[in-house]
Amino acid sequence: MKKNKTANIDIRLMDEDEYDRIAQRSPEEIKGFLKLAIDGYLENGNKQLFFLCIMKAIKWMGVAKVARKAKMTRQGLYTAFGRENANPRFDTLVAVLSILSGQKNFYR
Repeated sequence: MKKNKTANIDIRLMDEDEYDRIAQRSPEEIKGFLKLAIDGYLENGNKQLFFLCIMKAIKWMGVAKVARKAKMTRQGLYTAFGRENANPRFDTLVAVLSILSGQKNFYR
């Protein structure tokens, strides 16, 4: 007589922010995502969606890590990119895109 083994599986749903914290994204995936975000912005001109995509990439890389490299606070990143009416300064935008792309100067 065989006994059936049952597995204890803890299943729960996680919200998007929690998933972003644990998801491992390679630098190539982040760079590809940024290219899609830029292409989307050039196609439809939706600035707010573009900034939300940048915020998503910041979360994938790690907010604290990006803030430290950009010489900003974590809250400064959320203020610049994560709010509804985001409008970061140009130098902040270039600095963050450079960090996320892994290049010293993103625009080159």
